[in-house]
Amino acid sequence: MRKLGYQAQIERKRRTTTIIASIVMLLILVVSTAGYALLYNPSPPSQSTSEEYSITQVNGQWRVVLSGNEFYLLNSPQQVSDIPIEISSTINLFNSKTLYIDSQNPTIFNEIASNLGRFSSRVQEVCLGECERDLPEKDCSENLIVYIETEQNKVYQENNCIFIEGDIKSADALIYKLLGIN
Repeated sequence: MRKLGYQAQIERKRRTTTIIASIVMLLILVVSTAGYALLYNPSPPSQSTSEEYSITQVNGQWRVVLSGNEFYLLNSPQQVSDIPIEISSTINLFNSKTLYIDSQNPTIFNEIASNLGRFSSRVQEVCLGECERDLPEKDCSENLIVYIETEQNKVYQENNCIFIEGDIKSADALIYKLLGIN
């Protein structure tokens, strides 16, 4: 009988040790999670912030955080604020629809596709009307953004076509406008 009493004592010690170790591990988990939540601050000190969005310069680009989404643009809102934009569309124009882009400039195509493409079901490169490139031909009855390289920067709309004239600043001005910034 003495051997059974000794085994029960060993089992009780093992159970106590397991419970204590579990409580210690649980406390470490809870305290570290709470500390991280209270001390973590993802915002760098040099940024423009409003209640709705924040803008930060990161590696030569402007990062806009809006409603938890990140957008990267080559120009700041101040750099494009003087570009005339005459559009009646909102970002909802692209919701669950294909976004067609007519641009022979790959930088502008990528800037528009990466920032506005997330609001559409897909992005496709096309031509407005007839073209020599091997692309589908569309008209202004579709959601179409057309880039035209000119000396003067401006953005305007005709039916469902949004025309961007000028350079990358005009494309960024359109993106800021559709995001509700500027």
